[in-house]
Amino acid sequence: MTEGLTFRGKLTLEDVLNMQHYRALAALRRPVRLLIGLVAMPIAFLAAHDLYTHGLVARNSYGLAPLSFLGLSCYALGSWSLIQRSAVRNYYLKHPERYLETVVFLDDAARQLRKVHLSE
Repeated sequence: MTEGLTFRGKLTLEDVLNMQHYRALAALRRPVRLLIGLVAMPIAFLAAHDLYTHGLVARNSYGLAPLSFLGLSCYALGSWSLIQRSAVRNYYLKHPERYLETVVFLDDAARQLRKVHLSE
């Protein structure tokens, strides 16, 4: 029987951002992201073309619709991930006390991962 291993550490900002990235990938699988892109791209092109040809004028009560469609399409195409990443970074920097130092002990007898928070 070998002696157990002990790991001690705290999540870094890079670790938290990586966890958020992989959680977002699991939440929206590749086919769903592809479908969102296939719908958002033509809408973005049509909205940009309308804004280019007519400009940003209030032709009627729907005058700002092309600008709104362009903004929503850009958001759907990827700026939501940038906004989420920024929110995670800001939360990590404002609340460092929420990320406790953790000790992980691995041994052959238990053959499982046990986490013990130092604050307890």
